[in-house]
Amino acid sequence: MIGTMSRVTDKRFWVNGCLYLLIPAWFVLAGPRIPSGSENQESAKLFLKELYPDRATSFSKYSGSTAPVAVVFHVIRSCNETTARQAIDFAADSQFGYASPYVIERLESPNRELRESARAFLVRLAGKDYGATADAWRAWWLNPPRTVLGVVSVGQTTLWFASPLIVGMAGFLFWGIQRLWTGEPALSGAVGHVLVAAWFTAFGVVAFPFVKSTETCTFGSETITYRVDHAVVVGLEDVRAGDGGLFLILMAIFLLGPLGLGWISLFFPHFFRRGTQRATDEGKWPSS
Repeated sequence: MIGTMSRVTDKRFWVNGCLYLLIPAWFVLAGPRIPSGSENQESAKLFLKELYPDRATSFSKYSGSTAPVAVVFHVIRSCNETTARQAIDFAADSQFGYASPYVIERLESPNRELRESARAFLVRLAGKDYGATADAWRAWWLNPPRTVLGVVSVGQTTLWFASPLIVGMAGFLFWGIQRLWTGEPALSGAVGHVLVAAWFTAFGVVAFPFVKSTETCTFGSETITYRVDHAVVVGLEDVRAGDGGLFLILMAIFLLGPLGLGWISLFFPHFFRRGTQRATDEGKWPSS
């Protein structure tokens, strides 16, 4: 009998292990495919020195490598048409994909050369031409399509926010395999593993895109605020994101949510039985 229990435990270990390994594997698979150009951050500093030899860029010791990239984004968004076109061409060669929102806005410029550079940048990034209008490219940026496993084409945003459901469905598949393999009853501990995996995935889905750090730098007399995620500039101050405070709130929800559900599952049946007994004693509930 001990040998049988040991074999069942081993089977559970392998099935549950595969389920939890699925989570990081899925985040890698479903993660953004926008090139960051992080390997070209130092070249941005040289580009700015050539473009603006009289304007210094200053930054904190924590944001030294990212600040020049943020300045390139700022030049694309705010500077004159000739300079913006040069910055767009440089960003295209450097694969600064997160400059896309600012490049898209330049499609509405009256300057033909600037519009052509902006469109060339976007076509190169997307691998497809969505036309000359900014609205079409804004729609693309909100949910850029990508191919999953070389088979299914789906929007990046759609895929990302569907991750908890996909991991949950995969978890129930693992649960079914475990039942067939071990002969466990339907409501076994495997169901809890499925719920934990889906809950953790939901936490990651919310935390990864929205928790960023905020940095500032100066470019000449201008102060530039921008968002950074793992040493990659993901946008300027217009990117909606939270700092460490948001992460702590999400972590509290992640930890306290299951505890609250566990408390309800433990005590609700007790309160329900007390209420039923009280109603029976008062003659308002038919006793069996």
